[in-house]
Amino acid sequence: MIRTFRNLLVFVCALLIFSSPLRAQKTTGDIRGVVTDAKGAVVQGANVLARNLSTNAERTTASNADGEYTFADLPGGLYDLKVSSQGFKETIAKSVDLHVASVARVNMTLQVGASSETITVEANAIQVDTTSGALGEVVTGQQVRELPLNGRSFVQLTQLQPGVSAANNFDSKNKGLQSGVDFSVNGNPTTNNLFLVDGANNNDIGSNRTILVYPSIDAIAEFKMLRNAYGPEYGQASGSVISIVTRGGTNRFHGGVIYFGRNDALNATDYFAARQAAAAKAAGNPLANNGKDKLRRNDYGYNIGGPIIKDKLFFFWSQEWNKEIRGSTRSACVPTQAERTGNFTTVSCAAGIPSAALVPGGIIANPDPTGLLIAQLLPLPNTVASAANGGKNWVNSIPTKIDWREENVRFDYNITKKHSLTFRYTQDAWVNPAPNAQNYWGDDPFPAVEGNWDQPSKSIVGKVTSALTDTLVNDVQFSYANNRILVTGGGTNPGLVDQINAAFPTVYPAAQKLKGGLPTIWGGLGNYGDNNALWLISPFNNAQDLYTVRDDISKSFRNHTFKTGIYLSSNSKDEGNFGGQDRPAFGAADWAVASGTGNPLANILLPGQVFNGVGESNVNVVDHARWRDYEFYFGDTWKARSNLTFEYGFRWSFLREPVSAACGL
Repeated sequence: MIRTFRNLLVFVCALLIFSSPLRAQKTTGDIRGVVTDAKGAVVQGANVLARNLSTNAERTTASNADGEYTFADLPGGLYDLKVSSQGFKETIAKSVDLHVASVARVNMTLQVGASSETITVEANAIQVDTTSGALGEVVTGQQVRELPLNGRSFVQLTQLQPGVSAANNFDSKNKGLQSGVDFSVNGNPTTNNLFLVDGANNNDIGSNRTILVYPSIDAIAEFKMLRNAYGPEYGQASGSVISIVTRGGTNRFHGGVIYFGRNDALNATDYFAARQAAAAKAAGNPLANNGKDKLRRNDYGYNIGGPIIKDKLFFFWSQEWNKEIRGSTRSACVPTQAERTGNFTTVSCAAGIPSAALVPGGIIANPDPTGLLIAQLLPLPNTVASAANGGKNWVNSIPTKIDWREENVRFDYNITKKHSLTFRYTQDAWVNPAPNAQNYWGDDPFPAVEGNWDQPSKSIVGKVTSALTDTLVNDVQFSYANNRILVTGGGTNPGLVDQINAAFPTVYPAAQKLKGGLPTIWGGLGNYGDNNALWLISPFNNAQDLYTVRDDISKSFRNHTFKTGIYLSSNSKDEGNFGGQDRPAFGAADWAVASGTGNPLANILLPGQVFNGVGESNVNVVDHARWRDYEFYFGDTWKARSNLTFEYGFRWSFLREPVSAACGL
């Protein structure tokens, strides 16, 4: 007895361990129930038909010896269930609401009578899921479309679920590289969540804090946020799995047009902006827009869906644009025109007075040409430094363009009553040209030279679902997802980069280096520029490609529903360093030069200056990571009694270490 109990304990522990899954793909739902007569006795062999009310697609099965029936892997939507059996009236359950990654349980009671008679009942819209221990919530498409969302992003709705806590850098109102899906679920790390769109991986593998495409809220049918205790067909997330299903066409044409707008003309002027504007006006340099940051946003789009061939072929198309001009106030203490040309008789920004021995009379007679170019990376003063503006003599609200566009198309084809095909293509385009929003890495806050940021993304899904028998369903899917981060040079004076590179000698041949990189000055020019490093992200490229193939099989047998499947993926990630990585990097402070004047700007303008500790790489190294994943799972939902259900399973994952495409190591 003790040995038997020990073996049972080991078996249960193994199930708990191996059921920790590593991928999640489920985008369908199940309808299950029991067919009984008026006295509660089970009815074996009853014919059960499920009909999708949007497309008229039908699936049939029969109740087993225990009266149980199961429709596995059905697309979400409203269904009518029709049950018939010899000697009983036909019974219809109307409008059964099936959601993604959920089970709708509909028990049918048959009344004795002629089969030509019909009894119709309305399905209960609100159900407590008694068939699964998984914890998760469904957000319907109507909720997504009608709840007010700042920025029209579904991500905001993830914060309404229990156990969810947003990180400080969580951002649900933006898209592209300005967004951030940093939230913790049940205390798990913020990077341990998985986003899926129709089963396709939607995570940026590099940071795991941004996603690839942002489905238009008008293109979302619904999404489910699984938080805990999900089965072996789900995973790759110790936190949450957010499974989004896009809208498809129906037998009726439907569509819509949307517009949302914001304008700073309707906003009051910020208190601090008003103070800075007053100080600039008093100095004879009035600020644009009276110092107020611009905010001009226009969101517009449309969608249409319907039948191409009734009951057979359907389409859904949506397109949306978010166009925004967003002001961002930048400020610093910068050198005067005289200081930029070597005249330090009057020193600003509380910078040091140059050594009289090295800079006699406070004037550098023949400033170094390269130093003169570097000084142009900082803007000229446009106001008088005062307590009102924090001691800054340059204050500017710089407007930046942030544009996002998405095209999305989906086709659903009922090939036969047993086979259906789904294809979806989504592409996002997000751009933030210079002067940019300053929310990224690798750009200093001065507008002379900056990066033009561009992030295009794609998500493609093709899926075939086959009801091989009344109790056996096979689901095969291919998906591809990618994104690119492309940063090119820009700014108010982009030609300055080539001028500095032409004047600045390098140790290694320039032919080996990326064109457009800028030498880096760590710590910048000290008090001039508020100790900000002078550097440039561009040119920078990042590319991610995710290819996946999966096959899922569901089999109903007596009071068991078995599920098994395989998952194969081939992935790549190419990422370089910032553009100046292969250019000289140095400092301008006294400790970094041979002849310290006590003033960093004077140090770079001093002719014949020697810089200590200059670093330089011969090339800008690009990582070419490649990896493949191989996975298999098996699970069973065993309804042991009418009020007792067991769920158990395991998942085996072979996750190989990434290797370099160049050498295989």
